[in-house]
Amino acid sequence: MPPLPTADCRAPLPDALLPPRFMGQACGISVLTQSGPLGETALTWMASRGLGLARLICTEDEAGLSDALCLSLLAQHPETKIIAYYLEGVSDGAGLLAAIQEAARHKPVIVLTAETEGWYRQGADQETRRRMPSPEVFNAACDRMGALRASHLQEWLDTMLTLARTPLPAGNRVALIATGTTPANLTLKALGDHGLHTATVMDPGWSAGPAGLRAAVATAAANPDTDALLMVVTLPMPGPLDPAALLCPVVALKKPVCAVLLGGEAAQSGLRALDQAGIAGFPTPERAAAAMALLEARGAASRCQPRVITPLPVDRAGAEERIRLALHTGQRHLTDFEARPILAAYGIAVPAGERVASADAALEAATRLGYPVALHLLSPDSRQARGLITRYPRLTSPAELRDACDLLTLRFARRVPAGRMDGLFVEQAIAQKELLLMGMQRDEQFGPLLHVESADPGSLRDARRQLAPITAGEAMAMLAAGCPETRQDAWPALAEILQRLGQLACDFPEIARIMITPLVVRPGGLAPVATECSMLLAPPRGPCG
Repeated sequence: MPPLPTADCRAPLPDALLPPRFMGQACGISVLTQSGPLGETALTWMASRGLGLARLICTEDEAGLSDALCLSLLAQHPETKIIAYYLEGVSDGAGLLAAIQEAARHKPVIVLTAETEGWYRQGADQETRRRMPSPEVFNAACDRMGALRASHLQEWLDTMLTLARTPLPAGNRVALIATGTTPANLTLKALGDHGLHTATVMDPGWSAGPAGLRAAVATAAANPDTDALLMVVTLPMPGPLDPAALLCPVVALKKPVCAVLLGGEAAQSGLRALDQAGIAGFPTPERAAAAMALLEARGAASRCQPRVITPLPVDRAGAEERIRLALHTGQRHLTDFEARPILAAYGIAVPAGERVASADAALEAATRLGYPVALHLLSPDSRQARGLITRYPRLTSPAELRDACDLLTLRFARRVPAGRMDGLFVEQAIAQKELLLMGMQRDEQFGPLLHVESADPGSLRDARRQLAPITAGEAMAMLAAGCPETRQDAWPALAEILQRLGQLACDFPEIARIMITPLVVRPGGLAPVATECSMLLAPPRGPCG
């Protein structure tokens, strides 16, 4: 293995960064950072908590080093057990993702970036956007590659501590032992906010003292239905308490355990004792819950089977013909009726319809399709007239349809006299009761990013995003996170549509964006229908996840 271009815990670093007691600690954590000052901050904090350094690599101003190469070397480095990675910019998204994925297969990779989504959208300049993808894109990339994404510096540091001192849990069932109702309630909220399930709550009571707490810990540790323990104690207690001695039997059982010590000097003294015993301790329940959630995420990733992407049957040649034709004629924006055949070629249902040239032809088409029908005016010039009606969404009889045909053509002729009219489009009217927004946006560095969310303006859920291609399980997870109120009997069909969108995006790098607004979820086992859609084409630039 080639030598790493780094400093390590034996290198001549400033004494303030590596005090003598830190030099003698066993190695384990390697820090890869694009910021020298942040690297110094990490080393100082690690020294204060007695954590061992395996390697320190700083690629500030690129320093002649590639982050992807450094990650690959650290993945093979036997002394490195955990990789803590801080980045401020990306020059090769595909190469970086491949390196993160390979490293995460062997050991935990904790990633921190400086940007937040709100700042990125409102305050990021063009240079920042060029060198760094948006946080939501990078979060999806980390999820895909098996990396742990810390949301802020303290969480990054706390996760290092927890991974270094705690075995991975077998699941997300946490036994909570808390001395008092208020600490228990605060901790329960923090655990729930981070997606952890509290299997049992035990409150021996503050007045029970160390003996009562010891009995509760022993009971929780012996419970086979719990995967991890979290002890929350308010200090001082009535009677001397040695938190490290109390939890060492749990450590001996190889069961993950963390402690929260609340209070003043007694709590600080207890945290120092936990550090000396190699047990993860925290001053607040929120910090402990965040670190335990990332610990559980690493455990879940280590238990996952390798991802297998199975291509679905599609008419790729049919889609390719239409995309090539659009590019050949200089079209970049594909309207609803131009994009629909491409979606249909990939097995995504669109309303059945026919293009017609007259009202009589529209009536014949409606008879074949069955009422009710929707009617659209087809014209590249319809936007020239502000407020011009170009669509009737629901017509229930031949008389209504004929009147609508006459009104659409008459109004267009009056409002856009020099405009080109390409006919009318008659289609099945789809009742729009339960609606989703679904689509794909291609990131220049990381490739196609799928998203899904409820179209209900009252929904409080954010869109869920994932890099394509995705498995059926990943698609179901997107639905559970982005639109859990949608009927669950429709989830398998919706998940397949997400997979098909991802396959379409990966097959054709020329597609920069796909928007389905909306996708109608229908009852009775009927296939969801994309009633309105659009696409943006561009020369291929980004990779496919």
